[in-house]
Amino acid sequence: GDQSDKFMMVLASNTPEQLDWAINDRLDEVVEFALPGQDERERLVRLYFEKYVLLPAVEGSRGRRLKVEEMDYGQLCSDIASRTDGMSGREIAKLGVAWQAGGYASEDGVVSRKMIMEKVDDAVSQHSKKMSWLSDEENRENRQIAYHKPGSPMKPSEVVAQMGFTARDFTKF
Repeated sequence: GDQSDKFMMVLASNTPEQLDWAINDRLDEVVEFALPGQDERERLVRLYFEKYVLLPAVEGSRGRRLKVEEMDYGQLCSDIASRTDGMSGREIAKLGVAWQAGGYASEDGVVSRKMIMEKVDDAVSQHSKKMSWLSDEENRENRQIAYHKPGSPMKPSEVVAQMGFTARDFTKF
């Protein structure tokens, strides 16, 4: 087909190595998003804590209003980010939903630190179990590796700070 600047296709895959070479050959750019690091996890925890716990507590709805136990939210988010090493953004988002559901399901409608940390413990346990099911090869592929330019490896944290995500240059493949 002919090149066009009026159309863009975005492909996403958890297993890009399984794509046929003919597909890879037609890709202009490849960007790999690695698992979030400590700072990214903390930002995600804060985002989802606000979205699923704090905003429903403040705004409420016509139904039951969510209440939040008094606590140091900043420290809580930092603690959770430290405990969720290796978890994806999706897993962290699901934690936010679990906190909200736990609050609404409780008798008094209160989201407590204890309940939040129990949900975190459950999620970390489930994540560990899922990771144990992966083969050694899949675990190696899931490790965070970043290259800004071919031949000059950078630490993932440096790439994240510079580009906002972890990337690998696939031009030599």
